[in-house]
Amino acid sequence: MITHLGQHAIDKLAAAMTNILDKGAYPQVWKHARVVAIFKPEKPANEAHSYRPISLLCCLYKLLKKIILIRLTPYVEPNMPVQQAGFRPQRGSTEQILAFTSGIQAGFENN
Repeated sequence: MITHLGQHAIDKLAAAMTNILDKGAYPQVWKHARVVAIFKPEKPANEAHSYRPISLLCCLYKLLKKIILIRLTPYVEPNMPVQQAGFRPQRGSTEQILAFTSGIQAGFENN
């Protein structure tokens, strides 16, 4: 939806986002999520644990979050410890588990 806006609307949206960032005041509607229950396949439909809650957020709020992430990443990324893998590009829990098990193995080998 946002990608199909005209240039005038994009300029207005950019000005609004800048204003929000400058003032630090978010629209009240962005602070609320709509929770929708999604049915899990092959579960009984009449039981509560057969549904997964999903929070739907305002798309403009998610756009602003992405803008902030893009702007902060170049400053934060170089200062993060090598051991930090969560929520980083090309990093994941698999390599953390490998480092952990390698450390345990090295400990056993060195008594």
